[in-house]
Parts: sequence; C-alpha cells; structure tokens
Amino acid sequence: MPKNYLKLNISKYEKAICIYKTRLVKSMATKGINEEITEIKFLLEKIEGIINSRLIGEDEPEEDEIKEIKNYKRKKAEGKIELHEI
Repeated sequence: MPKNYLKLNISKYEKAICIYKTRLVKSMATKGINEEITEIKFLLEKIEGIINSRLIGEDEPEEDEIKEIKNYKRKKAEGKIELHEI
C-alpha cells in the first residue's frame, strides 16, 4: 500500500479551514481556562485579605488610642475603674 493511500484527499483550502477551526477551538478553551484562573486568583486574594484582617490585623492603634489604653491600664491597676455587667 502506498503511503498516501491513507491520507484524505483534502484541498489546501480545506486543510487551512480545518487548521483555523482547530486553533479557534483551542483558543476558546484557553480563554475559558484563563477566565477561571483569574476568578480563582480573585477569590484567593479575597480570602487572604480576610485572613490578614482577622488574624494579623491591618491597622496599628493611633497615638490617642495608645494613650487611652495606657490610661485604662493605669486606672485599672489603681482600682479606680468600676466595671458593670451589661
């Protein structure tokens, strides 16, 4: 059997169309995968932000807050603060 016997008799234009369609399908699949990866990255960044804000804390206390904390601890140590149950 000659080698060309199993090859399909397709014109150059039909081959080009087949190649174009194949590439188009591949690029569409790649585009869908890229969109999913982008969405997953967005969700991971959102989760990371939640973890950072809850476990690590985002903001340092400001000067007036530090002053009030020290004032509270001093008064508590002196016994000048009365705490009432709510």
